[in-house]
Amino acid sequence: MKSDTCESCGKRPAEISFSYSRRLCCSCFLSLLERRCRRDLSDSGALGIASRNAHRSGRIYLLSENRLEGMAALHFLRRANPKLKVELFSVNSFSIPELLNFSKGDDALSFALAWSIEREDSLFLANYLSDKKRKSSVPLGQSFNLGRTFFFKVFRNARVEELKAYLKCLGVGRIPRLRADWLESKEYSMLTRLEARYPEVKFSLLSSSDFIRNGPKVFRKTTGKTD
Repeated sequence: MKSDTCESCGKRPAEISFSYSRRLCCSCFLSLLERRCRRDLSDSGALGIASRNAHRSGRIYLLSENRLEGMAALHFLRRANPKLKVELFSVNSFSIPELLNFSKGDDALSFALAWSIEREDSLFLANYLSDKKRKSSVPLGQSFNLGRTFFFKVFRNARVEELKAYLKCLGVGRIPRLRADWLESKEYSMLTRLEARYPEVKFSLLSSSDFIRNGPKVFRKTTGKTD
Protein backbone atom coordinates (compact mmCIF):
# COMPACT_ATOMS: atom_id res chain seq x y z
CA MET A 1 0.00 0.00 0.00
CA LYS A 2 1.42 3.37 -1.06
CA SER A 3 2.05 5.98 1.58
CA ASP A 4 0.05 9.21 1.47
CA THR A 5 3.14 11.14 2.57
CA CYS A 6 5.39 13.05 0.18
CA GLU A 7 8.30 10.81 -0.83
CA SER A 8 10.66 13.77 -1.00
CA CYS A 9 10.21 15.69 2.25
CA GLY A 10 8.38 12.95 4.17
CA LYS A 11 6.33 15.59 5.97
CA ARG A 12 3.42 16.87 3.89
CA PRO A 13 0.64 14.88 2.18
CA ALA A 14 1.44 13.68 -1.34
CA GLU A 15 -0.75 15.47 -3.89
CA ILE A 16 1.05 14.91 -7.19
CA SER A 17 1.84 11.51 -8.67
CA PHE A 18 2.84 10.34 -12.14
CA SER A 19 3.74 6.87 -13.39
CA TYR A 20 7.36 7.95 -13.97
CA SER A 21 7.99 9.79 -10.69
CA ARG A 22 7.63 9.69 -6.94
CA ARG A 23 4.57 10.89 -5.04
CA LEU A 24 5.13 14.51 -4.05
CA CYS A 25 3.52 17.30 -2.08
CA CYS A 26 2.85 20.51 -3.99
CA SER A 27 5.74 22.34 -2.34
CA CYS A 28 8.31 19.72 -3.37
CA PHE A 29 6.78 19.33 -6.82
CA LEU A 30 6.99 23.07 -7.51
CA SER A 31 10.57 23.21 -6.28
CA LEU A 32 11.75 20.21 -8.32
CA LEU A 33 9.98 21.19 -11.54
CA GLU A 34 11.21 24.78 -11.40
CA ARG A 35 14.74 23.59 -10.63
CA ARG A 36 14.62 21.25 -13.63
CA CYS A 37 13.52 24.08 -15.91
CA ARG A 38 16.13 26.49 -14.54
CA ARG A 39 18.83 23.84 -15.05
CA ASP A 40 17.80 23.41 -18.68
CA LEU A 41 17.97 27.17 -19.20
CA SER A 42 21.25 27.47 -17.31
CA ASP A 43 23.05 24.55 -18.98
CA SER A 44 22.29 25.93 -22.45
CA GLY A 45 23.43 29.43 -21.51
CA ALA A 46 19.94 30.81 -22.19
CA LEU A 47 19.41 31.94 -18.61
CA GLY A 48 22.46 34.18 -18.58
CA ILE A 49 21.74 35.73 -21.98
CA ALA A 50 18.07 36.34 -21.17
CA SER A 51 18.97 37.92 -17.82
CA ARG A 52 21.47 40.30 -19.41
CA ASN A 53 19.06 41.27 -22.17
CA ALA A 54 16.23 41.75 -19.68
CA HIS A 55 18.45 44.06 -17.65
CA ARG A 56 19.10 46.16 -20.76
CA SER A 57 15.52 46.31 -22.07
CA GLY A 58 13.71 46.11 -18.72
CA ARG A 59 11.39 43.32 -19.77
CA ILE A 60 10.90 39.98 -21.48
CA TYR A 61 8.15 39.24 -23.96
CA LEU A 62 6.54 35.84 -23.49
CA LEU A 63 4.92 34.42 -26.62
CA SER A 64 2.33 31.66 -26.41
CA GLU A 65 0.19 29.65 -28.83
CA ASN A 66 -2.19 28.45 -26.12
CA ARG A 67 -3.29 29.44 -22.62
CA LEU A 68 -2.05 26.34 -20.77
CA GLU A 69 1.61 26.58 -21.78
CA GLY A 70 1.40 30.38 -21.63
CA MET A 71 0.04 30.55 -18.08
CA ALA A 72 2.58 28.03 -16.79
CA ALA A 73 5.51 29.87 -18.40
CA LEU A 74 4.26 33.24 -17.14
CA HIS A 75 4.07 32.01 -13.54
CA PHE A 76 7.52 30.41 -13.81
CA LEU A 77 9.22 33.55 -15.12
CA ARG A 78 7.58 35.76 -12.52
CA ARG A 79 8.48 33.40 -9.69
CA ALA A 80 12.04 33.03 -10.99
CA ASN A 81 12.56 36.80 -10.88
CA PRO A 82 9.75 38.82 -9.23
CA LYS A 83 11.42 42.07 -10.32
CA LEU A 84 11.34 41.08 -13.99
CA LYS A 85 8.61 42.60 -16.14
CA VAL A 86 7.07 39.82 -18.22
CA GLU A 87 4.51 40.65 -20.91
CA LEU A 88 2.42 37.81 -22.35
CA PHE A 89 1.35 37.88 -26.00
CA SER A 90 -0.61 35.36 -28.06
CA VAL A 91 0.67 34.29 -31.47
CA ASN A 92 -1.00 32.19 -34.14
CA SER A 93 2.04 29.97 -34.56
CA PHE A 94 5.71 29.66 -33.70
CA SER A 95 6.77 29.78 -37.35
CA ILE A 96 9.93 31.68 -38.20
CA PRO A 97 8.06 34.24 -40.37
CA GLU A 98 5.63 35.04 -37.55
CA LEU A 99 8.39 35.36 -34.97
CA LEU A 100 10.36 37.64 -37.28
CA ASN A 101 7.29 39.76 -37.93
CA PHE A 102 6.47 39.98 -34.23
CA SER A 103 9.97 41.02 -33.17
CA LYS A 104 10.64 43.41 -36.06
CA GLY A 105 11.25 46.97 -34.99
CA ASP A 106 10.96 46.28 -31.27
CA ASP A 107 13.68 47.11 -28.79
CA ALA A 108 13.15 43.94 -26.72
CA LEU A 109 16.19 41.71 -27.04
CA SER A 110 14.72 38.52 -25.54
CA PHE A 111 11.56 36.61 -26.26
CA ALA A 112 10.46 33.59 -24.23
CA LEU A 113 8.41 30.87 -25.93
CA ALA A 114 5.88 28.94 -23.85
CA TRP A 115 6.85 25.34 -24.58
CA SER A 116 6.48 21.71 -23.43
CA ILE A 117 8.31 18.44 -23.92
CA GLU A 118 5.50 17.15 -26.15
CA ARG A 119 5.97 20.12 -28.46
CA GLU A 120 9.77 19.63 -28.56
CA ASP A 121 9.55 15.87 -29.13
CA SER A 122 6.98 16.30 -31.91
CA LEU A 123 9.31 18.79 -33.58
CA PHE A 124 12.21 16.36 -33.19
CA LEU A 125 10.23 13.54 -34.81
CA ALA A 126 9.08 15.83 -37.61
CA ASN A 127 12.65 16.94 -38.35
CA TYR A 128 14.25 13.50 -38.32
CA LEU A 129 11.51 11.23 -39.63
CA SER A 130 10.05 13.39 -42.38
CA ASP A 131 11.45 13.77 -45.89
CA LYS A 132 10.26 17.37 -46.02
CA LYS A 133 12.54 20.16 -44.91
CA ARG A 134 10.73 22.43 -42.45
CA LYS A 135 12.53 25.68 -43.01
CA SER A 136 9.78 27.70 -41.32
CA SER A 137 9.88 25.67 -38.09
CA VAL A 138 11.47 26.85 -34.88
CA PRO A 139 14.87 25.15 -34.38
CA LEU A 140 15.27 22.29 -31.94
CA GLY A 141 17.06 23.05 -28.70
CA GLN A 142 16.73 25.41 -25.76
CA SER A 143 17.37 28.68 -27.58
CA PHE A 144 18.15 30.33 -30.91
CA ASN A 145 18.72 33.72 -32.48
CA LEU A 146 16.86 35.47 -35.28
CA GLY A 147 18.93 38.46 -36.23
CA ARG A 148 19.68 40.41 -33.04
CA THR A 149 16.74 38.88 -31.18
CA PHE A 150 17.25 36.02 -28.73
CA PHE A 151 14.52 33.39 -28.24
CA PHE A 152 14.43 30.77 -25.49
CA LYS A 153 11.94 28.05 -24.54
CA VAL A 154 10.32 27.78 -21.11
CA PHE A 155 9.40 24.29 -19.85
CA ARG A 156 11.00 22.55 -22.83
CA ASN A 157 11.63 19.55 -20.54
CA ALA A 158 8.24 19.49 -18.78
CA ARG A 159 5.24 17.41 -19.77
CA VAL A 160 1.80 18.91 -20.35
CA GLU A 161 0.40 17.00 -17.38
CA GLU A 162 3.15 18.53 -15.23
CA LEU A 163 2.18 22.01 -16.41
CA LYS A 164 -1.40 21.33 -15.32
CA ALA A 165 -0.19 20.11 -11.92
CA TYR A 166 2.10 23.15 -11.69
CA LEU A 167 -0.82 25.54 -12.12
CA LYS A 168 -2.95 23.51 -9.72
CA CYS A 169 -0.26 23.68 -7.02
CA LEU A 170 0.03 27.44 -7.56
CA GLY A 171 -3.67 27.77 -6.79
CA VAL A 172 -4.88 28.59 -10.29
CA GLY A 173 -8.59 27.84 -10.06
CA ARG A 174 -9.40 27.15 -13.67
CA ILE A 175 -6.79 25.14 -15.58
CA PRO A 176 -7.15 25.79 -19.33
CA ARG A 177 -7.27 22.92 -21.79
CA LEU A 178 -4.40 22.48 -24.20
CA ARG A 179 -5.42 23.56 -27.69
CA ALA A 180 -2.72 23.42 -30.36
CA ASP A 181 -2.43 22.43 -34.02
CA TRP A 182 0.48 20.08 -33.34
CA LEU A 183 -1.84 17.86 -31.28
CA GLU A 184 -3.31 16.74 -34.61
CA SER A 185 0.06 15.95 -36.19
CA LYS A 186 1.19 12.45 -37.10
CA GLU A 187 4.32 13.00 -35.03
CA TYR A 188 2.31 13.65 -31.87
CA SER A 189 0.15 10.63 -32.63
CA MET A 190 3.32 8.54 -32.90
CA LEU A 191 4.58 10.00 -29.61
CA THR A 192 1.32 9.07 -27.89
CA ARG A 193 1.54 5.48 -29.13
CA LEU A 194 5.14 5.20 -27.98
CA GLU A 195 4.28 6.54 -24.54
CA ALA A 196 1.60 3.88 -24.10
CA ARG A 197 4.38 1.26 -24.23
CA TYR A 198 7.27 3.25 -22.77
CA PRO A 199 6.14 5.76 -20.07
CA GLU A 200 9.47 7.64 -20.02
CA VAL A 201 9.88 7.90 -23.79
CA LYS A 202 9.33 11.68 -23.88
CA PHE A 203 12.35 12.31 -21.67
CA SER A 204 14.39 9.79 -23.69
CA LEU A 205 13.53 11.49 -26.99
CA LEU A 206 14.49 14.89 -25.62
CA SER A 207 17.86 13.55 -24.47
CA SER A 208 18.36 11.90 -27.87
CA SER A 209 17.59 15.16 -29.63
CA ASP A 210 20.12 17.07 -27.54
CA PHE A 211 22.71 14.32 -27.95
CA ILE A 212 22.41 14.40 -31.74
CA ARG A 213 22.81 18.18 -31.82
CA ASN A 214 25.30 18.78 -29.02
CA GLY A 215 27.07 15.58 -28.03
CA PRO A 216 27.35 13.53 -24.82
CA LYS A 217 28.05 16.45 -22.45
CA VAL A 218 24.56 17.90 -22.93
CA PHE A 219 23.01 14.43 -23.12
CA ARG A 220 24.06 13.82 -19.52
CA LYS A 221 22.52 17.03 -18.25
CA THR A 222 19.43 17.86 -20.32
CA THR A 223 16.51 16.13 -18.65
CA GLY A 224 15.72 15.44 -15.06
CA LYS A 225 12.36 13.99 -14.23
CA THR A 226 10.53 15.15 -11.14
CA ASP A 227 11.65 12.24 -9.04
